[in-house]
Amino acid sequence: MAFHLMVCCLVCVTILCVCHSADCAPSAPSWPPHPSPLEPTNTCNTSSEVLKLCQRCAVKSQSKIVYPLCCDGMEEAREWCNEYLNFGVHYSPS
Repeated sequence: MAFHLMVCCLVCVTILCVCHSADCAPSAPSWPPHPSPLEPTNTCNTSSEVLKLCQRCAVKSQSKIVYPLCCDGMEEAREWCNEYLNFGVHYSPS
């Protein structure tokens, strides 16, 4: 009987410790918010150089997702397009 009482007390103390140390979810996220996909971040509308780069890249790569990623500057697509279009082009100093 004493052993049963000791086990019950130990279980109760363990449950109380777990409940006391458990935290609730934060009311606001601690990370910075991502830009909304509905917000206009399309730099092709403001820069003709970016527009030309992204259009050429979309045509040459024949990819449907390259143009929006390049215009929005997402996932380093613009840098990839620049490297893709200039692959094998070596500029020699004059």
